[in-house]
Amino acid sequence: MKALCSVLIFLFLSISGFTQVTEMNCGDTATGNFGQSGNEYLFGFENHYQSQLNIILICEQSHLDLFSRLPELPWPSDTCWLAEGYGQIDIASLPKGTYYIRATGIGPFQMRLYCEEYQLPVELTVFEATAGNGQVTLHWQTASEKDNDCFELQRQTENSQWITIAEIPGSGNSQTTINYEYIDQAVVNGVTYVYCLLSRDLNGTIHDYGQTAEATPLTPIPTEYALHQNFPNPFNPQTSISYALTETGFVTLKVYNVMGQEVANLVDGQMESGHHTTTFDGKNLPAGIYFYTLKVANFTSTKKMLLVK
Repeated sequence: MKALCSVLIFLFLSISGFTQVTEMNCGDTATGNFGQSGNEYLFGFENHYQSQLNIILICEQSHLDLFSRLPELPWPSDTCWLAEGYGQIDIASLPKGTYYIRATGIGPFQMRLYCEEYQLPVELTVFEATAGNGQVTLHWQTASEKDNDCFELQRQTENSQWITIAEIPGSGNSQTTINYEYIDQAVVNGVTYVYCLLSRDLNGTIHDYGQTAEATPLTPIPTEYALHQNFPNPFNPQTSISYALTETGFVTLKVYNVMGQEVANLVDGQMESGHHTTTFDGKNLPAGIYFYTLKVANFTSTKKMLLVK
């Protein structure tokens, strides 16, 4: 499995105002001075990839608080008291986001960052979405799994929130390639859907792999021209007439009485390829048999319908 180590941007802020901005990578050390009055510093960092990171603060007398910019994100402990001026916080279990460490103390201090390899419990090699007619097929592939209880498949909502649409059992422990598939049928054609995949280990910890997939389900383009029987039939006074076009073209759809006289012109113009439906209203016509004819390119088709009153 691949190790993920993020670059962290630390903002050094004190209660008296802005002090310093510096970029710290794994293995770097930053120095400062609390003074003798117990000044407070805020160390802000971004946890991009849930990397294994040990934050070490060394000073004469201090304590650390770890808290999140977003209240819904958890943290390992509200307060981490340092013993003899030394302590560390392991943020490997934190979700991606922006966090702050609040430190108070007396005298000079050193802030050190130590990164260690962190192996995600699932080595995800494929995550893709394929559009269909009224559905999206999600497929993912794993090269290995460790203590993997299940997958959580999430879909993004219109207001950019994520909701879980399915939980799929994992394979526990595996060193072989495994393929998974889920079909989302709660979709509407013509709308783009974005998905992400999470895993939950046997301890209940959620792991985010930072991958998304999107697809737009569409009605397939017809392979041949067609005029369908109206529905309902018989009807009073309205009915629906559907037809299929293999390509864009000039279309006419007209209704005639038994004398061959045109009584309605439903379609007369350029239409896109695909499936179409139009409504015929016979409220101003007498009951009886009527015919409707579709003409497009070299295709002509006529069907019969019955208006009852």
